[in-house]
Amino acid sequence: MASIQCLNPKAELARHAAALELNISGARGLQEVMRSNLGPKGTLKMLLLRRIDFAQFLFIVYPLCRFIHLLLNF
Repeated sequence: MASIQCLNPKAELARHAAALELNISGARGLQEVMRSNLGPKGTLKMLLLRRIDFAQFLFIVYPLCRFIHLLLNF
């Protein structure tokens, strides 16, 4: 039994390959979102003006997105 399951029996475990695939998938998803939001006509400005913190939601789906969000706001 993994030590994380001793602490939290409901924790989900992923092997190295599965975790890597999940992080790559998250990075590609974030890339697609950012591609359409950058530039003078992008919608990222609207998100920043409204102060919508979508990183709270993205953290649930992709931990890598939360990490990038923390780096950008450092």
